[in-house]
Amino acid sequence: MAEIVIMLVQGGTTSAIHAARLLHDLYTELWGGMAPDALEVEATACSLLEEGAIYGMIAYDGKVPVGVIMMAPRAATYANGKFAEITELYVAPAYRSRGLGARFLDQAKKNTSFRRWTRLEVSTLNRNPSLFLREGFTETGPRLECLLPGSPT
Repeated sequence: MAEIVIMLVQGGTTSAIHAARLLHDLYTELWGGMAPDALEVEATACSLLEEGAIYGMIAYDGKVPVGVIMMAPRAATYANGKFAEITELYVAPAYRSRGLGARFLDQAKKNTSFRRWTRLEVSTLNRNPSLFLREGFTETGPRLECLLPGSPT
């Protein structure tokens, strides 16, 4: 097995397409038959990456994409300015329990700090909060959402 390398996902590149495929795998794992179509995920991810609305990192084992973390810039007065929200974190099943999630979080912290943002936030919704707690996150309460008319479900 080659060394696993983590790199930034670049809009308009193969890494964006690979990231979108991993995101589709995540949605399929979470929602089964309710997951969005793979081509729809790819189009949305590529568009948002190119706009700079999201950014992310992808892990490769050689040439095989094995994990992805996506983040979105946010801003709030309670955060004293800008910060990032981790919107997705996925590691392929065969690569879990190898420390890759922790490596993603370490790189996300460095990337966020480099941008001079104040924090990283994530809503785990009971999906592996122990990983985040081990990596220095603290619980601040649940997050709720309200889908607006015209929003995809």
